[in-house]
Amino acid sequence: MSAVGFVQVCSVGRDVPPLQGGSPIPPAFERWIDARVRGTITWIAGDRSSEDQVVCEVMFEPRLEIATVIAVLGDGALDDAVGLFEGSFDVVLGHRGAVGARTLRSILDSALADAFGPGVLSGASRTTFGTVAVIDGAPPPEVTANDLLERHAGLRRDHAMFVSRNSIGVFAPNGADPGSLVPYLVLAAHFTRTRHVATTLSASVRELAATPVDVRHPDTWLEEAGRIERRGLEARPSLYATHFIGDPRLVRIADDLNAAAALSPEERHQMNEQLTALSRYVTTVGATASNIQQRRLNMVGFFVGVIAVVLTGIDALYLPGATRWQWVAVALAWVLTAAALGSAVVLTRDRRR
Repeated sequence: MSAVGFVQVCSVGRDVPPLQGGSPIPPAFERWIDARVRGTITWIAGDRSSEDQVVCEVMFEPRLEIATVIAVLGDGALDDAVGLFEGSFDVVLGHRGAVGARTLRSILDSALADAFGPGVLSGASRTTFGTVAVIDGAPPPEVTANDLLERHAGLRRDHAMFVSRNSIGVFAPNGADPGSLVPYLVLAAHFTRTRHVATTLSASVRELAATPVDVRHPDTWLEEAGRIERRGLEARPSLYATHFIGDPRLVRIADDLNAAAALSPEERHQMNEQLTALSRYVTTVGATASNIQQRRLNMVGFFVGVIAVVLTGIDALYLPGATRWQWVAVALAWVLTAAALGSAVVLTRDRRR
C-alpha cells in the first residue's frame, strides 16, 4: 500500500488558545517524538472527511509560537502518489490540486481555521513542505536519474529514499507497512520547523535593524529586541534533530539530509551571525541611551549645586534674621530645586521603563 502526506508550519503567536480541546499524541507519532518535546505540545486531532479523503492533525507548540499541520491523504489520492512526489513543487505553489480540485493550501488553511479560528491566518507566515510519500514498488527511472534529489537508504534496508527541498519519496519494492509513512512525516515536520523558525527569526532581525532608533527614548525598540533575543534562545535547540526526534535512526537520517531539506550550513551560520549582531547592536543602543541619560542627570545635579551655592552666598539659609527679599529668594530657589529634582525623577523613571 502507498501513503501520502504533507506538512506545514504556521506562526500563530504565544497566546492563541486552540478552539478545540487537546488530545493525547497518537501512539504512532509519539514514539518518534522526543520525550522532552511531548510535554510542550498540544495535539489537536483531526476528523477524516469522506468528501475530501484527507485527515489533518495539528501540533501546537506555544513555546515556539508555531502550529504544525500534518495532512494525510485518503485512498482516493494514492493512485497519483508518484505524480504528487515528482510534482511536489507545483503542489506547494498551488498549481495542482492535492485532493481532487482542492489545493494543498486550502486543505491546510481549513485545518488551521478549524483549530484556531480564521483570524490566525491573517498575515501569518507559513512554511510548507510538499509531498511525503511511501510508495509500493521500485523508483521509476526519471526519479533515480534526477541529480537534484538527495538519495538515502531510509529507515529500512529495502527503502529507497529520495529527498529534495520540498519532498520526500520513499520507494518500498517489498511493500510498505501501514504505519511506514509516520516517521517520514515526523522527519518532514523537523525539516519544516527548522526552516520556519530560522526564516522568521532572520526576518525579525532584519525588520528590527531597518527600524530607526530614537536613542533618547529607545525603550520600545529595546523591548522588541529583547523579545527577539528571547525567541532565539528558546528556538535554537529546536533547530537540531536531537531536540525533536526521539528515534536515533531517524535522527541520523535528519542530520544527513538537513542541508538538503532544511538549512544549509551557510544558512545556519548566517542566522547565528544575525542574532549575535543583534545582541551587539542592543548593547550599543543601551550604552548610548545610558550615556545620554547620565548627561541629563549630571546637568540636573549641577543645577541643584548652583542653587545651593547661591543660597549660601546670600546667607538665605539664616532664616531667623532673613529679609523679605531673602524669603523671596529662598522660595524661588526651592521652586527651582523642586522642578530640577522632579525632572530627575521623571528622567530616571522613563529610563527604567
